[in-house]
Amino acid sequence: MTHVTVIRDDRDLIKYQPGEIGKPFQNQPVKESSYWFIGCPNLQCGGYGNLGNHEVIETQGMITISPSILCGCGAHYFIVNNEIQWC
Repeated sequence: MTHVTVIRDDRDLIKYQPGEIGKPFQNQPVKESSYWFIGCPNLQCGGYGNLGNHEVIETQGMITISPSILCGCGAHYFIVNNEIQWC
């Protein structure tokens, strides 16, 4: 996988697919999450991560995240302008 997809719906976190990034329940009257979450882009993982300890910059629909993301499955990567840069 080489890119992430920003989702803007009320999809439950556990339904995030690999490489999808968003804020679960962001359109609900009571916002459940103020953090961004990501579905691990490692297709064999199926996990997801809370990006609460990361800086997420959104510019014209493009997402850049720092510092790098390390999943429990061992996937290690940066996201720059929706592009995954594997470490």
